[in-house]
Amino acid sequence: MLNDGILTISDVANFLKIPKSSVYKLIHDGGLPAHKVGKHFRLVQDEVKEWLHQGGLTSNKI
Repeated sequence: MLNDGILTISDVANFLKIPKSSVYKLIHDGGLPAHKVGKHFRLVQDEVKEWLHQGGLTSNKI
């Protein structure tokens, strides 16, 4: 993970210990907050942690 709080799909997959394909699915299903920068998704570390604390993985079917 980066120290600036901006995460890539790979960073989030490693953090959540899930495949990158699952991260994309969570984003596309509207659950995981992400920002599109050009062709790439970027996620804010604090937003990912907040999403996780609010039920994150347990509130979505993967």
